[in-house]
Amino acid sequence: MFAYVDESGDPGHKFNNGSSAHFVVGAVIFQTEDARNACARLVSTIRKELTLPPYREFHFNNCNDKIRTHFFERIIAADFMYLTFGLNKSLLTGKGYQFKDSMYKNTVKMLFENAEPLLRDAAVYFDACSGREFQRELKSYLKTRMTRSDGSCVLSRISSQDSKSDNLLQMADMICGAVARSYRSDRKDAWKYRNIIKKKARSERLWP
Repeated sequence: MFAYVDESGDPGHKFNNGSSAHFVVGAVIFQTEDARNACARLVSTIRKELTLPPYREFHFNNCNDKIRTHFFERIIAADFMYLTFGLNKSLLTGKGYQFKDSMYKNTVKMLFENAEPLLRDAAVYFDACSGREFQRELKSYLKTRMTRSDGSCVLSRISSQDSKSDNLLQMADMICGAVARSYRSDRKDAWKYRNIIKKKARSERLWP
């Protein structure tokens, strides 16, 4: 089993200085290697169908409506499921949420706690966009939190990869972006993309 994890928004609280109102972390999950590989090839095919350069990264916030719509309408044919866990940051009161790293790690933990019943011997991949020290801390934190009292763990390994060269991390970005957009009351297309992919959702939580 394979899980690709990315996020939308940011864990900051400077709402008057560009911080997002919501922070969403999501995981795209494949039950088999064949399903994972087929989906990665499909993303490459979608890129060609849109006549985009082979190095063009799918990033929700940098895509227009045509690209987003085509991407989601094509990707639902793939064999995958996804979960997201979002924070409505303006309603958070705990002191730990005032620190970006703590918020990120805690949101990832809550995502995987929701995903645990679906996971077995899962290899997890994160986008290697943060510093190496934080990546090590995150991997150790998640592994510890997902280890049961009997010593077993549903995660087989956790690693980081560059999303620029990983179609499935880009897919996770697009799905997180679609869910995060649905929380935007100021956007006319708020639910458009999430509605396209909703049949692939296993959990889409917004807290608190």
